Amino acid sequence: PQNLSPTGGTALDFDGVNDHIITPLDADLDVIPVTTWEAWIYPTSVSGSYRAFLGSGNWGGPNYDWLFDVTPSATIRWHLYNGSAAPELQTSATVSVNTWTHLAACRSGSTTTVYINGVSAGTLSGSQSIQSNGNLYLGNRGDEGTPWLGNIDEIRISNVARYSGNFTNFGQDGGTITSPTAFTADANT
Repeated sequence: PQNLSPTGGTALDFDGVNDHIITPLDADLDVIPVTTWEAWIYPTSVSGSYRAFLGSGNWGGPNYDWLFDVTPSATIRWHLYNGSAAPELQTSATVSVNTWTHLAACRSGSTTTVYINGVSAGTLSGSQSIQSNGNLYLGNRGDEGTPWLGNIDEIRISNVARYSGNFTNFGQDGGTITSPTAFTADANT
């Protein structure tokens, strides 16, 4: 069943079998050198494999791709592929099943910080470009890995580093972690 989103509407609902959303990437998503990827996730299971909720590209060849996923131990991973290597940030922070969690990866210069509910969970350094030649995937990763099981909502990709440290404002107009507000489009979305 579809869960209400953390902002009060409805959310994308994925059954973990073979459903996901694919949309072509364009130059608007090649946002270098600073960018922010974020979403609210509601996993209903994390067992079995790495389950990506947001990712890009085709994961191979000359592509420069990224993904955000949850590991079988419920930790968060931010993963990059720079055409030949795959640096990643495997956090030690976990997410709870059947609970809404806000996740953000915010890159400023050569440092990407992952935030879980507004608290830094670690950083990844690297100067590799993030230039995807494939698609944007919601509910899976670019190479058709294990599909997402649960809900995703309030996905926002920005061409600015929206967070420079721990934060408590979730959404527009002063939303909080317990009462977030929906994102609205701005010049950086």
